[in-house]
Amino acid sequence: MKINDFEQKIQSSINYYKEELKGLRTGVANPSMVDNIKVTPYENSPALTIKELATISVPSPSLIVITPWDKSVTDYIVSALRSMDAGFNPSVDGNVIRVTIPELTQEQRENYVKIAKKKLEEAKIAIRNIRQDIIKSLGEQEKNDLISEDEMNRLKKQVDEKVKKANEELQSIFLAKEQELLNL
Repeated sequence: MKINDFEQKIQSSINYYKEELKGLRTGVANPSMVDNIKVTPYENSPALTIKELATISVPSPSLIVITPWDKSVTDYIVSALRSMDAGFNPSVDGNVIRVTIPELTQEQRENYVKIAKKKLEEAKIAIRNIRQDIIKSLGEQEKNDLISEDEMNRLKKQVDEKVKKANEELQSIFLAKEQELLNL
């Protein structure tokens, strides 16, 4: 593994964590709450996400409006929204699906913080595994006389600094989400 690959993998882990957190409800409407929900709109078709089937907008902090491009998929989208464990109760108004976002209870907020923390630990583990892979690769390069011991130590120090910086960034992202979730 090369240092550039290492940096890309770390950034991918951070980006994945950010995407995971987008799906956590904060009590404020956000298109990411519904855009990746899978819908099977046509017989023998693969499941598509709502964002692939409709326009999603947020006209107010407690309302998501979904406008399907094909009116025939409206019932399938509504069904997918109702089957979610997010407490959505969509209503159809002509060609538009309205999803009112219910207020979160304190217990729900705390549960979402626990989920965010669990995902944080998973992201940190992924970064630790990436670190182990690059250190192993550097060790093999040193063993095969491709890099010197000094170069190995310099690169290892660089890797550890990048891992520390990535973990700090993850922690910062978590704290911001925690604040957002617990903010009443």
